[in-house]
Amino acid sequence: IISYFVFKSWRHVPVQPSEAKKRVASLVPSWTETLILCGVQVVCRTSYCRHPAAALKLPSVGGTKTINWKKLRKLSPDILVLDKEENPKSFADESPFPFYASHVTAVESVDVQLRELSSLLACPPLLLVADRWASVCRKPIIPRSVESLPGVIRWINHPRSLSEDWKLLYLIWKDPWMVVSQNTFIGSMLTHLGFGDRFHRFDEPYPKVELLQFDPKSTFLLFATEPYKFDRCVDELETLPYASALVDGESYSWFGIRSLEFLENHK
Repeated sequence: IISYFVFKSWRHVPVQPSEAKKRVASLVPSWTETLILCGVQVVCRTSYCRHPAAALKLPSVGGTKTINWKKLRKLSPDILVLDKEENPKSFADESPFPFYASHVTAVESVDVQLRELSSLLACPPLLLVADRWASVCRKPIIPRSVESLPGVIRWINHPRSLSEDWKLLYLIWKDPWMVVSQNTFIGSMLTHLGFGDRFHRFDEPYPKVELLQFDPKSTFLLFATEPYKFDRCVDELETLPYASALVDGESYSWFGIRSLEFLENHK
């Protein structure tokens, strides 16, 4: 019998696959959307789980970093779905329920975890999504020009004068400025979209940076719409001396169906 895993205190504990449908508490927006669209009985969500529309009808039990355990207990889920990048380890330590914690750090890791969820939750449609992820990973990666970057909502300062050796920074936070490295799911998405050789390299996955230390002539800034709401401060971003664009953060970071469809459409 194949054993799948939940993570007790972020450590593997074997759990047997089940043929019975489960009541699922999903505290990961990416998974909430994907599970609902695949027919899983999701009984609650976080306040950030806004897709699909059906999710908004479910009770919220907190955010991705805070949780109302009393409210969650009343819903009596069979399993709690977490993610190591999205949720704090305390959720695992304090959970009174069995839980599954994914750790999605690259495009190539999504299909494996979808297969685990499919077995744990008795949900064959998740296997189809896993197959699509595996398929899109096999498609060739073709380098692209900055003007062909997918997911741009608005060019803030158009990149007409960038040098040929330009590099990009994908920003996720302000005060302090924080970026993603190439060794993250977002970094992997950009790599598969043809921008893998354009990263400023970092050892940490989400480093803090001194933005003005980067050369404006060779640095292109991508401001994501989440987790920080850069779409609310575009006027301020326009004053920075960099070529830059506002990009759809959901498409680049929601590692279930949403990022899959984005990659299928643009790779």
